[in-house]
Amino acid sequence: AQKLLPLVVNCRYDKVLMVTLCKILVLLTKPMSASAKTAGRLVIDVKSGKVEESVIEEQIVLRNNAIAQSELLMEYKKLFVRHSSHHYALQHKTHQAKQGEGMNGTGLLSIFTSLLAEPLSKTGTARTASDHHIIELILQLINNLLSITPINTFGSTEKSQYASQLHRELLI
Repeated sequence: AQKLLPLVVNCRYDKVLMVTLCKILVLLTKPMSASAKTAGRLVIDVKSGKVEESVIEEQIVLRNNAIAQSELLMEYKKLFVRHSSHHYALQHKTHQAKQGEGMNGTGLLSIFTSLLAEPLSKTGTARTASDHHIIELILQLINNLLSITPINTFGSTEKSQYASQLHRELLI
């Protein structure tokens, strides 16, 4: 995703490329399955001796894989939120509001949502299957980014606060 986001900013007017990038980002940000979330929160019984060593090893691998997947998803969310275009938009939003100027659509999400203008301007039979597909893709990307939460905070206030802050920044 780190190499895809500069393409989003630099090729924002190439609709075909933007749709392709959106498809890739939707796949990369796909939410974790319920079983992966469960595996990431799994408490492994290593002391009682009631569980076979091979089962314990498999549980550890599953938990570590789920935690790694969660961390990767959080990194994708962070890349979106902390991307220079998002910060530029965030920093200048207050300045522009004071001066009565509108936003110029420099943030990553505003670039993707700008793809919605044409399909949403059509109604009824004028809206094609391609238009519906673009609408679904953009909404799915936004949904995926909003649903990313860490599974491995393990009671860490710092990690929970970081995740909450990242989520707030995405919403702004």
